[in-house]
Amino acid sequence: MIIAEGILESGTFWSVAIGLLGTLVGAVLGAYLPGKFARSKKKEIEFRWVRTTPLLKPSASLRVTHESTVLEKPRLVDVSIRNGMDEPVTRESFHDGQSITIELDAKIIDILERETKPDTSVMPTVSIADQQRIEIAPCLLAPGQVVEIAVLVDGRGQAGKFKFQSPLIGIEPKKMPSVGEAMKNLLEVMHRSRIRSLRRVLWASAAGMVLGVIAIFTLLAAHSAEEKYDRLKHCVVANQNNVKECQKL
Repeated sequence: MIIAEGILESGTFWSVAIGLLGTLVGAVLGAYLPGKFARSKKKEIEFRWVRTTPLLKPSASLRVTHESTVLEKPRLVDVSIRNGMDEPVTRESFHDGQSITIELDAKIIDILERETKPDTSVMPTVSIADQQRIEIAPCLLAPGQVVEIAVLVDGRGQAGKFKFQSPLIGIEPKKMPSVGEAMKNLLEVMHRSRIRSLRRVLWASAAGMVLGVIAIFTLLAAHSAEEKYDRLKHCVVANQNNVKECQKL
């Protein structure tokens, strides 16, 4: 107990403790801040093939018609675009007034639904450009705005052949995974995250143990040196500056 009190009252203890704390803080900031400031925010507009839903089973005896035309492979394709930036996309962002085009790899029959989120945002004009493409006319896309489009098609409508062409100036298109792909990616990320977290915990524990041991030995050595100095000082005073007698300590 006396030794513990002596260590806590020692100036050397607090110097070493503050030094170790400063080292740890510096290491953490040195690892975090460069990466934080190195990340530049890219100007991107996100597009996604959300899902494709067959309207008939292969063995079904039912028929789907549109304006008296029988559809052989009717499907509902859902796509979306999102302005993920902190600034709006304006009509002036569209080069030469060109429209965004989305190719769906199937014959487009009709656009069944258009929706924009949040409800306060303005719905852009969405129309059929040709048999396999829809287009979004130059418009205002507010920060965080999502435009969802449901299209009735006749054909395979494969996500792998989904094409997005953007005339936006200085804004790069970014393909986002479909719902199924997103779930698969999420599970993989969670698995990798658990492994990384476990590694960080193990490394942090090991580093903490090493620093703790170093700190203990440093403090004990400093306290021992102070005790020896005090004994030598008292000895010299008691023996009237007879240093030779005190050198045996």
